[in-house]
Amino acid sequence: MRPTSGPTGIVPAQQPGTARRAGAHAAEVKAGHLSLVTRPDVVTRVIREAAGSVG
Repeated sequence: MRPTSGPTGIVPAQQPGTARRAGAHAAEVKAGHLSLVTRPDVVTRVIREAAGSVG
């Protein structure tokens, strides 16, 4: 899964393995390079889900 479908800091094909090694969860967002700007609704939902899953 990729955080964005556009250019990213990690090669998209490597993102699932990188997240797995870090013990992280990843979500794919259909967005441009700045998903925080172009899809704030989705980013907010993912953050809220992550925050709700701890403690």
